[in-house]
Amino acid sequence: MIPSITSFVEALRAPHEHFSTLQGIEPLMRNGEPVVRRSSLFVEAEVSLNGRNYLLFAPLAPRVVVAASRTISLLEQVSSDYLCDCHVYYAELKLHDDLDREFCCDVILQWLPEGEIFDVRYSTYSTDELCDMLRDLEAEHRRLHFSHNNLLPKNIIIGTDRRLHPIRYHYATIGSECRDDFESLLCEVKAASVGGLIVEDCVLDYDASDPRYDEVLMPHEGLMRACHNGLFGFIGYDMEPVIPLEYLWVEDFYENRAVVESEQGMGVIDRSGNIIVPLEYEELRYSYSQGEFIARKALDVKIFDYNGHIKRF
Repeated sequence: MIPSITSFVEALRAPHEHFSTLQGIEPLMRNGEPVVRRSSLFVEAEVSLNGRNYLLFAPLAPRVVVAASRTISLLEQVSSDYLCDCHVYYAELKLHDDLDREFCCDVILQWLPEGEIFDVRYSTYSTDELCDMLRDLEAEHRRLHFSHNNLLPKNIIIGTDRRLHPIRYHYATIGSECRDDFESLLCEVKAASVGGLIVEDCVLDYDASDPRYDEVLMPHEGLMRACHNGLFGFIGYDMEPVIPLEYLWVEDFYENRAVVESEQGMGVIDRSGNIIVPLEYEELRYSYSQGEFIARKALDVKIFDYNGHIKRF
């Protein structure tokens, strides 16, 4: 079985009652409650243990720890000053189901280095310094044949050691050619940081007068919304279409999902343009806290998970 977000929070309130070997963890608290975040696969909390900070992950879907553990076991065999130590604790979390039956759950603990999130708008480092850090990290990924596969700024820490440390290895692989998109990250750095100023609407590596588009919006997760003749889609930093301009409206990508609207209705697509939630709903919104899409057609309301599966009516 897998935990709910509520049961995970309850366990963090009393670690000595719910953890087998991690009873000494101390969660980051806010207003007297543990601070937790969720993604499509895990719920996470920042914790301290023996003077070090970590991210603690509990699964929100079956077998996701098993999938991540394959990469984690391989990473334990390599030596790198860039990658963060990560360990799977099997049957570590003790919880109770709705019938008050006890069950155990695997968790993942990853070292969280001291530093700051890779937010180039507020970084104290110069553009050249950030670009050099990215190139160093890319070289390390290629040396290790490591791919993070979700290398967004929120998943990178600028360490006090002046190195970039990727975190959250949920989709990572090792043993093949690096597939991480460092070019998009470099473009974001150049776009957002010029002379230490926050730049929101210029100096991106594209020509805003491109006649193919009537409007190009600011990038998010490496793609830009573009419009021509009243139809929207997504383009890359090279100004070439990634997802055709064929929608009446599109929203920015979040966690590799975007809400779009066609003549048939609203739905959800992934970064390859594949339809995740059918384009047939009158209203559709993404609940970030729960990682689910809430769709309505007439009086019929459906809730879809990250992969487009119906959760409940």
